[in-house]
Amino acid sequence: MEELKHCINCDCQDFTTLYSLKDYFFTQENFTIQQCNRCGLRFTNPRPEEKDLGAYYKTENYLSHSDRNKTLFDKMYHFIKKYNLDHKRKLIEKFHTSGTIIDIGCGTGAFLGQFDKKRWSRIGFEPDADAREIAKNSYGIEARDLQAMNNLNGTKAEVITMWHVLEHVSLINEQLIKIKSMLKQDGILVIAVPMSNSHDANYYGKYWAAYDVPRHLYHFTKDTLQQLLSKHGFNLVENYPMVFDAFYISMLSEKYKKSSLPLVQSLIKGLRFDFAAKTKKGTYSSMIFVFRQ
Repeated sequence: MEELKHCINCDCQDFTTLYSLKDYFFTQENFTIQQCNRCGLRFTNPRPEEKDLGAYYKTENYLSHSDRNKTLFDKMYHFIKKYNLDHKRKLIEKFHTSGTIIDIGCGTGAFLGQFDKKRWSRIGFEPDADAREIAKNSYGIEARDLQAMNNLNGTKAEVITMWHVLEHVSLINEQLIKIKSMLKQDGILVIAVPMSNSHDANYYGKYWAAYDVPRHLYHFTKDTLQQLLSKHGFNLVENYPMVFDAFYISMLSEKYKKSSLPLVQSLIKGLRFDFAAKTKKGTYSSMIFVFRQ
């Protein structure tokens, strides 16, 4: 295990412990979430060393790395995923309709597979070898290991996307420096992350599934994400809600709380959380942010 001594956002060394919680999803190990007392960024601390993190993804239940479609939960996940893929493509094409698109943490390649290869050069990076193989076989995406980002030979993209990926990145400032060098001057960086100040996060507390320790190393709000990206010369131009995430996260959270009716409870509470985010002060379970240099 390694311990973060300085906030990656503001370099402060003064932290408050918010939660002690389990990896309910996989190992049942205990972890701690702390918050920077200066900028408010939350993070898992201490966390496994980067070389050990891969072991925490090696479960069939990690659906973004597999095409499993057996249970009712799996089927719901894939139904929502299909809708979201079309929504994401349309969002991207509001800004650019052709060029080079790079998806960091592309998983099984389903997102890049939505883009016409006649108009787009599609480049995916994914650390999981099994997911890369699915990307190749299912979508014709030649996904590469993350280390290959250093071998792009001057390639610059109109679009770089990170769909629920930034929160997983250990060396986050170094990654953002690299991303900036890969993006054209008029390009966009699209980041989707869970919101640790959302209505469902506040309701579920340590059972909130989107804390997903230790796979999620950082736990953002809109303010802390903007502060981090501003350090690297990015400006926020648009943000959008991911309305289905409240249902998915609520279902997992209800399971972690050992609810007797997790599906029913997640439908009721997901609607309640989204309604509160739309009509009251607060935010959705997850948000999409579009940045420019």
